[in-house]
Amino acid sequence: MAAPRLLLKTDLAGLQPLLLRGQPVQALHQRLTDQLTARGAPAALFAEPITGAGAISWYGEAAGEPQPLPTLSSARRAEAEAALARQLQALEPLLDDAEIGPLLRRALVLPNADSILVLDGQIILTGWGLAPREIAEDPAALAAQLRRVLGPYSQRLASAPDGFLSGTAMAAPAPAPTAAPPTAAVRTPPPPPPPPPAMAPAPRAPFGGAAWLLPLLALVALIFLALGFWLAWAQMQSDLAGQQQTVSIVDDAATRNAIRLQRETNEALERDLERMRRLAATPNVCTPEGPLGLNPPPERQPVRPEAVPPAIPQRQGEAPRPFSGSLAQLLEHATVMIASAGPSGIGHGSGFFIAGDLVLTNAHVVQQADPNQIFVMSRAMGRAVKAQLVSMTRGAGGGPVEPGMLDVALLRLPEAVSGAQPLALTPTADKLLDVVAAGYPASVVQVEQGMQELQQGRLGTPPELVLTRGSISTIQRLENGLVVMPHSADISPGNSGGPLVDTCGRVVGINTFVSFATQVADRVKYAQKTESLLPWLQQQNIPVTVQTEACQPVVPGLPATPQPPANAPATPAAPATPAPPAGAGAPR
Repeated sequence: MAAPRLLLKTDLAGLQPLLLRGQPVQALHQRLTDQLTARGAPAALFAEPITGAGAISWYGEAAGEPQPLPTLSSARRAEAEAALARQLQALEPLLDDAEIGPLLRRALVLPNADSILVLDGQIILTGWGLAPREIAEDPAALAAQLRRVLGPYSQRLASAPDGFLSGTAMAAPAPAPTAAPPTAAVRTPPPPPPPPPAMAPAPRAPFGGAAWLLPLLALVALIFLALGFWLAWAQMQSDLAGQQQTVSIVDDAATRNAIRLQRETNEALERDLERMRRLAATPNVCTPEGPLGLNPPPERQPVRPEAVPPAIPQRQGEAPRPFSGSLAQLLEHATVMIASAGPSGIGHGSGFFIAGDLVLTNAHVVQQADPNQIFVMSRAMGRAVKAQLVSMTRGAGGGPVEPGMLDVALLRLPEAVSGAQPLALTPTADKLLDVVAAGYPASVVQVEQGMQELQQGRLGTPPELVLTRGSISTIQRLENGLVVMPHSADISPGNSGGPLVDTCGRVVGINTFVSFATQVADRVKYAQKTESLLPWLQQQNIPVTVQTEACQPVVPGLPATPQPPANAPATPAAPATPAPPAGAGAPR
């Protein structure tokens, strides 16, 4: 992926950011990466932090699925640890640098080893600059935390002294002087002078002739007293280096410096907010590198032969016709890839037919797209067809969909597609129901020639559909009434908007987002339940076929959905729950 993407989110409960000259080190990320890049050090090792309410989101540009280092297999972990050791070795000379050293030492403090992520062999540190709250003010405990987490991969960090984070320069101690070699020549002292002639005994001085001892003792005491004051002052300065300072309002120079630092912080926050807005616009859409537009599709591409092609194209309002084939063949004719282009570049998601000329998908798949640059394609269709955006949910004020809101959009094609097989919808779904997710995850289809052509702005051969099996884990109702279903069928960016179907081929939900549980190295996949989609479709006057019978396939993998009578009209969608507000959006 070219654009930074969310790697994980760190809850700040029990954690505290480390400070450098009154600022959290995460706010100095740009300064850290600029200086590391200027010195030829691995700046990409540190994930980009976006600070929110009670949490920090970490972003990076690496491809692949993020996995915490401790969860890897033995072979992969050995490779990752070797790569981490090489990158830390490149940073070691900068630990003593007067300009970047204090910031780098604090940035290398991690809450735990799970903050070390591995993505396709690339190492990225998240949670950097965060420490457990109970040790955040203790330099010795912070040094011990550094030795414990990163010490196994760096000899320098493994031997970091207790004052490693409190000082400004941490050069290695000089070696102790060595003793003289045993063969060194020994100088013979000169003979004592001859004794003076005998004289009369002089009177004895006080203290038995040692009067000079008192001034010497007083001088030694003064030296030790001055040394104690100097050590106390140095320690106080060292402690204050990592604590927030109070600027006096009568100190003009300090005030100007504080204003400058605040301005830099505000500018950094504005850049972060703008980046977050861009990323929030396409939470689960794959955006590859490439131009900002798509070339018009060719007139027609050869259609791949199918064992059971649909007979007649169906339009809006018609009930799905019986399909005599496997569940995989049904989904091949029902699921499409949605390619679009806009200000952020070229992206893709998934969708499915609810009529021969209507496709349902997520709003976040197309909300940032140019309306003239939305195309629908699949192997069964044999070509890319330009689509019109009919309607979609929006967030407050007409903005992007927000977490916890309905995330759905409707596309219309110029005419019914002969290769399309619309899917029926069913609100009948419960825990442990076997389901299949259909879509075009970037992690799988990115190796195909058609995806490489898409990155260059050309609509080439549609990629193969990807199907994954799983079961519904639970059903959850959010505060605003949206019903979502965590499930175990594997999905990733690019699956957004694709159908989640039962083994009879009926849509039980629409795949929308993935949540990362970093503490247990887990990815929770969510679909919006069909009963939340039906009221919105009714508001759009879109009649769809709704089937409430339990799924009873005759043979596993073959659709055996009960069909309505041949002459019965398609059942209009009936609201299962109160409809969400018009400006609804989707969780991410």
